[in-house]
Amino acid sequence: MNKKRLQDLLDAETNGWSRKSIDSLVKELTDVVSYGRGSEDDFHQFEVQMIEQEPDYVHVIVSIDDGSFLKSFAPLTRGFIVHRDGRVDN
Repeated sequence: MNKKRLQDLLDAETNGWSRKSIDSLVKELTDVVSYGRGSEDDFHQFEVQMIEQEPDYVHVIVSIDDGSFLKSFAPLTRGFIVHRDGRVDN
């Protein structure tokens, strides 16, 4: 899978996670969440992890790889911060 396609998929997945509330993210991300999407020819793996939790915000990263050897060691990654007041920093 080409890098542009992976970036587009990562952006879409990151947008979905960043729309969640702090409380929802804290509840869902007690550990690394890992899941796959797509068909055999278009399979991709996501990992979502909360890397920082403070009273006023949480910091989350979302990673994607296509299962290939090299990309699994250096996946594309995006991060965002959700503030208690609902603001999101990308």
